[in-house]
Amino acid sequence: TAYGRLGAEGNVALREIVRLLMLLIWYIFLYDKAPKSQTAEPFLRAVLIACAIPLVVGFGDLITGTKFDAEGATRISSTFVNPNSYGTYLVFLIMFAFARISTRNDWIGRLVLCLSLASLVLTYSRGAWIALMVAAPLYWVYVSKHRLKVGAFFIFVMLLAYPILAPRLTAVDYGDVIVEAQTGMTSNSFSFRVMIWKELIKLWSQNPILGWGLATTPTINPIRVIQDNRGFAAHNDAVRHLVETGLIGLLCYLNLLRVLGLNLFRLSKRFAGTYLGSYALAAFA
Repeated sequence: TAYGRLGAEGNVALREIVRLLMLLIWYIFLYDKAPKSQTAEPFLRAVLIACAIPLVVGFGDLITGTKFDAEGATRISSTFVNPNSYGTYLVFLIMFAFARISTRNDWIGRLVLCLSLASLVLTYSRGAWIALMVAAPLYWVYVSKHRLKVGAFFIFVMLLAYPILAPRLTAVDYGDVIVEAQTGMTSNSFSFRVMIWKELIKLWSQNPILGWGLATTPTINPIRVIQDNRGFAAHNDAVRHLVETGLIGLLCYLNLLRVLGLNLFRLSKRFAGTYLGSYALAAFA
């Protein structure tokens, strides 16, 4: 990876180059092709083209290695800053593949689905798996006439992935998470995050209405990264918005999610039976 070959600065530079390349693709299809065609096809095509590099680089991580590991296994992060961010992206990509399969059922959707599921397993991201296990059944129960087959497929995927995910999932003794967070002696990443949330909420109580200001978490977080003496990230959007923007900002953020969710659900109902309805439902889920 760029981190191993070029160092931290080279890793950031390469990641930004890839990000800008992806933005260029989005620009070409959304602001040039889409207005001319008056259809959603350019957007959908852009998603497929844009996913090629992250998927390829992600599998390349298995060969070159990364700075992330889980119980001795390499956690792939692709062009993203960490495996969890990549896992979040993969959940959206998997839902996109579901929508394509339910409308076209072609080899492209199946290929993207298979590659994305395999990549998600290799991120060892608990949060991403939890999100997928909520979103995927919600989508397929609503749109599929073959619910039993879909349910059997999900069970099969989980059984197939369990030998790989088991060390990561069982590494956390969830009964001791709160105790560890209170004592400050954490044995796993989840306990460490609970400890961070606990400290940040203490700070929020000092400025509960307006918060400390945007992007202040690395400055005020008392739990620091030793290398550069910066505070750790919140690892939780709700906590970060609460600390940085206070109750007002958090309520605005939650309202944004509510409005976005309602609009997507209404679009899925409005365009039910069409490919737009399937993509809207996938985004809602």
